[in-house]
Amino acid sequence: MQPTTPKISVVIPAYNAARTLPRAIESALSQTNPCHEIIVVDDGGQDDLSELKSRYGENVKWIRQSNQGAAAARNAGIENSTGTHIGFLDADDYWEPFKLEIQANVISEHPALGLCCSTCYDEFPGEKRQLSVRKIGRSPEFDRMIQLKGNEAFNMACCISTSSLVVSREVLGKDRFRSGFEPAEDRELWVRLVSRAPIFYISQTAVTLVLEKGSLSRSNIDRDCANMLRVVVQSEELLGPLAYRWWKARVYRRWAAEYLGQGNNKEAFRPAWERLRLQPWSLQAWWIVARTIQYGRLISPGSS
Repeated sequence: MQPTTPKISVVIPAYNAARTLPRAIESALSQTNPCHEIIVVDDGGQDDLSELKSRYGENVKWIRQSNQGAAAARNAGIENSTGTHIGFLDADDYWEPFKLEIQANVISEHPALGLCCSTCYDEFPGEKRQLSVRKIGRSPEFDRMIQLKGNEAFNMACCISTSSLVVSREVLGKDRFRSGFEPAEDRELWVRLVSRAPIFYISQTAVTLVLEKGSLSRSNIDRDCANMLRVVVQSEELLGPLAYRWWKARVYRRWAAEYLGQGNNKEAFRPAWERLRLQPWSLQAWWIVARTIQYGRLISPGSS
């Protein structure tokens, strides 16, 4: 395969994002390797985007649809894009100016590459950003093209930050984000793609993830964990028995920890109990279950 210069379409889903959207758009427009096109999908928000449409003119393609969620919004952007590759940028987040340049260089050097992503910063509004460790806890292999299978593919897929990713249209094919998995709809798709196509994880940090209060991935722990559990369950064959058990326990552990952090021991009991059933040898699992017991009251695992 001969090296080619990729044409990268940028898809930005937006829902009531008038406050943060200009920052995301400006970061895409400021790329040293210009975007092929920028597509903003307004997912039925109530905010007025007319001023932004006027400000950016023909530099941005705007799509308006009824509120259907992040998966449907990204899919609409994909269907209306024309580039050889598609990059995703959430309306809360923003890119370093060199982000697409380094990815375009990697893609040109590796024509068979399917996905290309990078490390990210985490930024809480009003605070100094820091290198995100949430997405690299499973130690992905950096700065080389790799083809992964099984549990390794699943681990890598869960290390991808969507706002850092560029994917080949050829590899994406007819695959799309699946509505109903939000906010795990991106992880669900990346598992499918990483399982069949080479990926390149760039160690250079090129994206900032702004952790806004009330965003989809931080607003409903039950929805988040339940849908991530669905991703794990449908990947049972890919993972194999040991990794499948480990990932289910990991989701339940997070689920319980979130409720314990809120001081809600009652709601923490069920996921803590499920985690203990999966890892009965874990002292931490026993300790977490013990913490959910308050004033001698214990909710029966089988009660509704």
